[in-house]
Amino acid sequence: MRHELHGLFPSPVYVAKYIPAGELDAKQNATDIEDIIKEGILNTLPHPAHLSIQSNDSHIFDTKLHNIKKCIEDHIKEYVREVINPAEELEYYITQSWLNITRPNQEHHQHRHGNSIISGVFYVKTWEHDSISFHDAKAPIVQRMELAPKEYQIWNSAEWYIPVEDNNILLFPSWLEHGVNINPTATGDRISIAFNVFARGLFGHPETLNELII
Repeated sequence: MRHELHGLFPSPVYVAKYIPAGELDAKQNATDIEDIIKEGILNTLPHPAHLSIQSNDSHIFDTKLHNIKKCIEDHIKEYVREVINPAEELEYYITQSWLNITRPNQEHHQHRHGNSIISGVFYVKTWEHDSISFHDAKAPIVQRMELAPKEYQIWNSAEWYIPVEDNNILLFPSWLEHGVNINPTATGDRISIAFNVFARGLFGHPETLNELII
């Protein structure tokens, strides 16, 4: 039968690829990553052994990985243009950036990022068959009626996986819950850089009494 199926109010996840400018660029990136790890990993005690760990430095793009930061900033502009499409000119900027290490048999708990508009991840080193999982914020309401599906797809799933590989850049709204499940086939450390994005400028309008200037 002829019909239409509309996906209303989708959750955007933007996927791109960073390509080093050359061998020197790649070597400098590797050196910066080594330096970040040498400067220390934040161990909040007691730290559960099954959870990933983060760098002490939570502003690593301020001093390191300048080429990667520039590439990410270019993609943030494109994300803003395609997804947010603001009427007013705003300056979107990275507020914090930190390195995550997830070892075999570890996971990164399901979470979302506060005080942020856009969040993202840059993948330094991934596992084979690696992915990030996203969680539907509407699931507690939708799943009050639990109907077992014949097979899972985007219309009936509360969780969805996106494959990732080295040098991938992901951008998504900061309210979108996400995490990394344990990968039973993982070998070596999984290394990624997470970051948050906020904006400066005029929000709202004086006529509608919601004007905010940052």
